[in-house]
Amino acid sequence: MRHTIETEVGKLAVFEEGSGAPVFLWPSLFLDHRSLLPLIAELQPRRCIVVDGPGHGESPGPARRYDLAACARAAMQVLDALQLDAVDWVGNAWGGHVGVCAAVAFPRRIRTLTAIGSPMNALKPGQRLQMRLLFGIFKLSAGTAGKILGGAMLSPAALPSLHEHVRQSVQEAPALSDAIRCVSLARPDLTTELARVTCPTLIVAGADDKMYPPSEAAIQAACLPNGRCETLAGASHLGPLEQPQKVAALLQGHLTV
Repeated sequence: MRHTIETEVGKLAVFEEGSGAPVFLWPSLFLDHRSLLPLIAELQPRRCIVVDGPGHGESPGPARRYDLAACARAAMQVLDALQLDAVDWVGNAWGGHVGVCAAVAFPRRIRTLTAIGSPMNALKPGQRLQMRLLFGIFKLSAGTAGKILGGAMLSPAALPSLHEHVRQSVQEAPALSDAIRCVSLARPDLTTELARVTCPTLIVAGADDKMYPPSEAAIQAACLPNGRCETLAGASHLGPLEQPQKVAALLQGHLTV
């Protein structure tokens, strides 16, 4: 089932499947709901609600600046529209960042939080330079930027079809420039917020993720009052896309019964 829901970050395309305890999923920057469909298939028969972030997939974006806090409030507006009081939150990269903001600002509405490939610090100077270079490449050729991102976000063993998935998602995103500025280049340091996340929290890092190595994830998980860290074998930054069965296995016992 597809919904279009008006929020403060624009109209968001929201897709839902299944029944039972609700799981809310937010994809990585550069990708849309399609990147989480393999994981959703593994989580059935749970009721899975996945959003296209602003400027991604079928969500046009607000054509103005926004931040992670605004994305978290927009997620609550989606829950209100679907008449959901509380959910288990599963976020990949960007989705994990928004999940932390939501868990801090709306603690009664987030039963559990899972952040996969979500470094909580702001971009380091070298990473910021790389993102600015990528932004310039994107302006010239979205397809080329997508190929570069596939190499950076997927493990060395990733299938060619997954690289094509990333390239296509980047090329088709309707307002990706705004999202890069707002949620990557302007991403705040969220490490100080982790102590305020009181719900059970699972931090997942891909074994092959150079942007967010498991050692860094473990340090950040230790800042959580009720958190733990797991390493995902055979994956880099996009665990739900590369290893949906393994991610689903990690979620067993973590999500609300």
